[in-house]
Amino acid sequence: AAFAAVTAALLLSHYMAAFFVAAQAGAVLLLRRDRPGLLKEFLLASAGAAVLFLPWLPAFIVHARKVNDSFWILFPTLVDVGRGLGEPIVSPGPVFAGEAYVLSLPFWIAAFLWPSRIGNRDGWMLRLLLLLPPACQILVSLKRPLFYTPTFQYILIPLFLLGAAFTARRWTLAVTIVLLATMAPGLVRLHTESHKENWREAETRVAAGLRPGERVVALPGHVAINLTCYGSLAVPPRDWNQAMWPIGDGDMVHAPKPKEAALREIREGIPGVWLVFRYGKDDGWKEALSGNFVVESDWNSRGVHVVHLLRKPR
Repeated sequence: AAFAAVTAALLLSHYMAAFFVAAQAGAVLLLRRDRPGLLKEFLLASAGAAVLFLPWLPAFIVHARKVNDSFWILFPTLVDVGRGLGEPIVSPGPVFAGEAYVLSLPFWIAAFLWPSRIGNRDGWMLRLLLLLPPACQILVSLKRPLFYTPTFQYILIPLFLLGAAFTARRWTLAVTIVLLATMAPGLVRLHTESHKENWREAETRVAAGLRPGERVVALPGHVAINLTCYGSLAVPPRDWNQAMWPIGDGDMVHAPKPKEAALREIREGIPGVWLVFRYGKDDGWKEALSGNFVVESDWNSRGVHVVHLLRKPR
């Protein structure tokens, strides 16, 4: 019953959890000989999870269709895959990012290249739980991009268990120090840079000050999703659709400079514009509009920057 409830909660939290459930099914197949009845228990619990998930099925179908039409995540490259597998361990910042990803290698080496003390079948069970979820995301991304590190961070559990089994076998102290050292960049970034972005207050500020005819420019396009989905939804979806202007295709790509056609439309008749962007990267929009608009407010909090521009009096 507990497994069914937790599995349903996983699937209701994020659809990519289905890959973890698939990995659990593989683990059960590996362990079924050591524990009679395990396969039956797993099937019953999975059926219970499916029943709990069933009321959400219509919403899932709608979401799946929308994702198939367009999505904000880009097709992954080999560099993206390498970065994605390293980020859960070291979580590097923009400085020395490549070197930081290399620091994640001891964890993967400990997981795959050395035998563990926890038994051959158990060791491969943990390897399956570690490898299958990101591998499934990579394969699915060949058709529709879904590879995104935060959606498989739970692989840290089997990864740490395998790493611990390795350090307990040989060179314990030295290897443990190396493995802990690889986590230092991520721990530093976690406590200095990596905070939950303040979309709720940003949405509240924009909603409170949005005037008729004004536009909300989201830079890059996926910021529009953050602003409307993670805020307090003080503005009805219909009004957001009229005011919101995602720049680009709604993905994570930054434009090298503002598009002249969009600037022309803003300059010609819009009374005011809200520029919403992440981590201070406005792609030159504020400067490009400075000749026609004046800054009415400038707010910056936890990775979200909101600038309200009003048209200069003629």
